[in-house]
Amino acid sequence: MRDTFGQFVALCFLILAASLGLWYADSLFFAPGRTPPCREQNLPEGRVCLETALEQWGEKIVWIDARDQSSYERGHITLAPGRSFPLRRGPEYEELLDQALERMLDAGSRGECVIVFSGREHSAAEEIAQALRDLEMLAAPVYVLEDGWERLKESRFLVP
Repeated sequence: MRDTFGQFVALCFLILAASLGLWYADSLFFAPGRTPPCREQNLPEGRVCLETALEQWGEKIVWIDARDQSSYERGHITLAPGRSFPLRRGPEYEELLDQALERMLDAGSRGECVIVFSGREHSAAEEIAQALRDLEMLAAPVYVLEDGWERLKESRFLVP
């Protein structure tokens, strides 16, 4: 009996050591590449977590991709026509805005929102979102997606 108990204790220590080793390896090698969980209460006004947006609006979102052209060409969300648009500052801004504007104007009456995203730095998304908010004829709320494209890729939501 005593020998069985000793084996049980040794096995428990072995399992504990293996668990700690795996936890350490995960935190050292894998966690730095992960996007931390989004906390709605910590966000500045005008930003939204992907989970909150999907819970609140579901498919009633017009997505605006504010990343540069090369990033957009490397990968972008693909939805039914009229649900996502590229929109970035530059020479093609007016043309891209014209393509998206009619749909965004309808979004308010449909109970939809407009969510702008870019990379993690948010500067492009913030700039585009503010330009859209400044359009007085746009009735839909406009948000910037926290962690932008990275969050969309990690969630595997709408990404080819």
